[in-house]
Amino acid sequence: MVECEILDKCSFYKKYDNDETMGNTLRGFVNYYCKGSGRNVCVRKKVRKALGGSEFIPVNMKPDGRPVENTSDEEWPALVKTIASMKI
Repeated sequence: MVECEILDKCSFYKKYDNDETMGNTLRGFVNYYCKGSGRNVCVRKKVRKALGGSEFIPVNMKPDGRPVENTSDEEWPALVKTIASMKI
């Protein structure tokens, strides 16, 4: 498996990859987007590229652009939401 080239900068990966309480859904996201073929369609990477850095990406944004279950996107900047909703 080829890992994403920006794992060391990804707050989602850092927070959820080794989280023992992480459910199968988030584990699936990590396996597909961070360590699998989905790395080329990761919305987090799209937002990073558009805004010029990982620091603008909310930690609770999953690689598909939606918030982690039981969290919200209410505090996400409008620009982040707009970019995340755009087709890759």
